[in-house]
Amino acid sequence: MHMPLLAFVFPALFSLAAIRNATEREPRPHSHSHSHSPSLSFQRHNAAARLNYGINDTSPERSAELHDFWQTHYQPSIHCSNERRLGGDFFNQMDGGKWVCEPSTLADQGERCLVYSFGSNNDWTFESAVLNTAPGCEIHTFDPFISAPSFAPAGVHFHRYGLGHFSLPAPSNDPNLTLTPTSPQLVGLPAIVRALGHEERTIELLKVDIEGGEFEGLGGGRWPAVREVEVEVHLMGRWGERDADLLVGGIEGRGYRLFHKEENAFGTCCCELAFRMAPR
Repeated sequence: MHMPLLAFVFPALFSLAAIRNATEREPRPHSHSHSHSPSLSFQRHNAAARLNYGINDTSPERSAELHDFWQTHYQPSIHCSNERRLGGDFFNQMDGGKWVCEPSTLADQGERCLVYSFGSNNDWTFESAVLNTAPGCEIHTFDPFISAPSFAPAGVHFHRYGLGHFSLPAPSNDPNLTLTPTSPQLVGLPAIVRALGHEERTIELLKVDIEGGEFEGLGGGRWPAVREVEVEVHLMGRWGERDADLLVGGIEGRGYRLFHKEENAFGTCCCELAFRMAPR
């Protein structure tokens, strides 16, 4: 194919893929939805800003600052020889994919494989990729802003709850997180693990993409056994570089080490970080 034609075709394909994803995803509720949680409000606002991939709503100067920040901070300290990006779209290069270290080991776990996926917005490419790699995995997906998940792969357990501060309990009227709340609700990670009866199991992948909610959801408390953490860090709204430092420092303080970093291709606000528990 001649270069002038390439220059036209690939941007066009890229735009079509972005439009398709934006229209398939369910829009977030507007800010007047009932919620008393600041974290929910910021997640909702940031999600709306990112819808249709309009995620870089900062000034050019701020965008340059954030790009420099991601380039100079958080370098991978361990190596995964067979890491692979699971999920995403447009030949696996669009927003939504997560880097996983040695994904073939998920299949080795069989039905013991347990995956938590926080944040969906009806993008199921990550869950589908995990199941294609390891059909026996038990996947639990959480998103408080989806009233009815569309196109979820068979076998994925959906919960209309979000990840909140570690101290938040499961609601007394839904101790097993099986109902559909009438308004978005957040639950802490320890309470989620107890509610689902996973206290004695290891979460192979803890994927978190919740529009700024990661700072509270992963910011404290006692974690369950987790092998890998895939988190997109969002420096949007009230969240800044110091918050990222505290988050990354807290994860590494639990014994995890960064093995992959990927700045979001659609805006400097966000960066994918993938951690794995360091060998003891």
